[in-house]
Amino acid sequence: MTVMLKRFKQWWQQVQHPIPATMEEFMQVVQIADFEFILRRAKETDIDDIVAMEEDVFDGVAPWSEAVFRAEIQKERGHLYMTLRHPETNSLVAYIGAIFRPGIHEVHITNLAVTPHWQRRQIGTFLLTYLMSLAQQSRYQRISLEVGVHNQVAQTLYQRLGFQIVRRRRNYYGQGIDAFDMAQLLNRHG
Repeated sequence: MTVMLKRFKQWWQQVQHPIPATMEEFMQVVQIADFEFILRRAKETDIDDIVAMEEDVFDGVAPWSEAVFRAEIQKERGHLYMTLRHPETNSLVAYIGAIFRPGIHEVHITNLAVTPHWQRRQIGTFLLTYLMSLAQQSRYQRISLEVGVHNQVAQTLYQRLGFQIVRRRRNYYGQGIDAFDMAQLLNRHG
């Protein structure tokens, strides 16, 4: 009975606080490919920069509006958005967003974008592996995302990191624009 109660308490704690408490006011200087950046949890003050980056990355049309990003970032319980900024200019270099779903032991990546100037410098790889490590440390069993069927660059990155195509979703990004669901199982330790 004691083991069952302990497991229930652990499960309940994870349901109540799906993102580790250390991420609340998180900020860290990180080095990626000989460049230093500031990695921190996104705040409402980041939203304008995020939307501008989305427009830059997605040919002038941000897939999500300012209102959607505001709602996502305000949902602190279970939603984690992290920004990567250049320390000298404070310009937004990249960001990643995820939803921690303790009920199904999954972290779902909602967004990942790197500004065109900084692409192909291992920044996307860094953000993905960082989030995968955080998910694994928090004992999540699976990580998932969607990617456009025609986005070969992103698919190659995800496959290199262990993601596999699960299924094709018709018209996911609009009429005639399909996506792949991709996922990977995370190794559990302890």
